[in-house]
Amino acid sequence: MKQQPTAEAMSPMDELFFRSERDPIRRPTTYAIYVLESAPKWTDLQHTFERAGREFLRFRQRVVEPTGGVGPAHWAVDPRFDLDFHLRRAAVPPSEDTSAEGRFRALLDALEPELMTPLDLSRPLWYATLYEGLADGQAALFFKASHAIADGLGGVQISMVLFDDQEGADLRPMPSAPESPDLSGDQLAQNAISDMPGAAVDRVKGMFGRARRWLAEPSQVSEYIASLRRVMSETAPPSPLLAERGASRRLLVLEFPLADMKAAAKGAGASINDAYLAVLSGAMRRYHEELEQPVDAIPIAIPISTRRAEDDEGGNQFTGGMLALPLDGDPRDCMSAIRQDVLRIREEAALDFFDHLTPLMLGLPTAVTARTAESIPAPDLQASNVPAHPVPIYIAGARVLKQIGIGPVPGIAVMATMLSYCGQCAVSFNIDPAAVTDLPLFERCLRDALEEVLAFGQATDQV
Repeated sequence: MKQQPTAEAMSPMDELFFRSERDPIRRPTTYAIYVLESAPKWTDLQHTFERAGREFLRFRQRVVEPTGGVGPAHWAVDPRFDLDFHLRRAAVPPSEDTSAEGRFRALLDALEPELMTPLDLSRPLWYATLYEGLADGQAALFFKASHAIADGLGGVQISMVLFDDQEGADLRPMPSAPESPDLSGDQLAQNAISDMPGAAVDRVKGMFGRARRWLAEPSQVSEYIASLRRVMSETAPPSPLLAERGASRRLLVLEFPLADMKAAAKGAGASINDAYLAVLSGAMRRYHEELEQPVDAIPIAIPISTRRAEDDEGGNQFTGGMLALPLDGDPRDCMSAIRQDVLRIREEAALDFFDHLTPLMLGLPTAVTARTAESIPAPDLQASNVPAHPVPIYIAGARVLKQIGIGPVPGIAVMATMLSYCGQCAVSFNIDPAAVTDLPLFERCLRDALEEVLAFGQATDQV
């Protein structure tokens, strides 16, 4: 893994995610749960995280903002980095249900307050907690980090600085500690002011360059504008049933074999992602019908990765697509409609519009940026599908039995994240209970919808 410099300017998207951490409704914090076969030796786990922070500096870097908001914020190695603050240990709370499922539910209940608690933005933007006391001697490592550090695929990439792919691997040697200059906001502002003339010239050159390209190909301009209208238009009206928003969070997890989802997708002539979104469609359809407020469709956002092989590990390399999730047909029709919409939106020229908009938003005062974000219609649902590791991984000698990724809830009702590991899928649902008010009903709708979609694979097996 290529090591980052000890101080560097944040990318516009990473900085926007950092600023959003201050908003309790749209906070973009991400999470992961690693269920371990046994609790690793504590000193070995400390060694692993200390070493990882020296190899991947984002684990040791804080964000320094320039005084007065002049210029970009910077990643800089924290001169007062304290591993004991970032790496913690706790016990899973007691529960009446001592089964494996009951103890895991007790873990999820203990983690829900973590989904509502902000990170300390004066320190590196992560921490991890080892929870002991799951059934059969198992443990869990809970990892919490700002989206500014990495998107889903970037997170899978950087996870291997912590994990090993071989059982019984020795602890890796400890690199030397990185330099940690005490960078200040005043210094950044002074540097930005000094660089302003050159930066202004570069911006003007870029604007004229784009203008020349547009004038040379006017048809491309009209095509881009038409694409932008499609990208920005409302895909489906938001559901009145899911209209409320709050700062509380609830957590559900569904698990099933990846082979079952593959068979279901094949049986319906669809992709795994189509089948996954059909589960969400079926659950939302049932939920709305049970509460006697049916709708034809709801708006859903999906991330579209723009990550290339040559890109650095971590960071954010994706754009977002909005589409209407149909709630008025059977699963096979839903999969077909989803597939056509996803293929269409991936070809939109204006998908990069927010890449151009983000630097402009960062130039506005923070309060104006927040109001601008509030004015952009949020979808009811967001869904992410992240392939993780196909082979077993280990941390400090402990085998990872399952991985669960948990996405943020940036002003939406439900964030669904599917992560596949070693042939097993786990789908987490980070839920705003102000929007989804009947959680037991919603969980039942999810399980019924999953069973309905997986039945396509069972039907294929019987042929």
